[in-house]
Amino acid sequence: MTKLEEARKLTDDAKELNLLIGRSWVALASIYSRFKNESLYKELGFETMSEWLADVGDKGPAQAYSMAATYDKLKESIPESAIAQMTMANARDLSEVPAREITSDMVEAATRLPNNKYRKVLNDAKPGLNLEQRVYKGF
Repeated sequence: MTKLEEARKLTDDAKELNLLIGRSWVALASIYSRFKNESLYKELGFETMSEWLADVGDKGPAQAYSMAATYDKLKESIPESAIAQMTMANARDLSEVPAREITSDMVEAATRLPNNKYRKVLNDAKPGLNLEQRVYKGF
């Protein structure tokens, strides 16, 4: 394998892993949703969901509630299997579109594009949405 072939393969691997990591939020969001909506934390002796969250892991209440709200909003109009293919960022952006205006093209794009490209798709489809383009700045 040449260095160019190796670089291309590793790039493809990195893209796939980023999507895999980004998509794992749905399983956690569905748990947060149930605990929030059904107050299941009380069954375990916690007075608040914040106390339960502190015991469970490193997601704070704001992030957990945001995940649950995004999940709850999208599951009203999109199958969970499709939501599970989206990164949290894409799902959050799609949840800004009214449910009746979400198209199959928007859902499909959310399952395959990185967020900076997905925001362009949404902004083109819904000009009034005005999602800011994110620029990755790193090493």
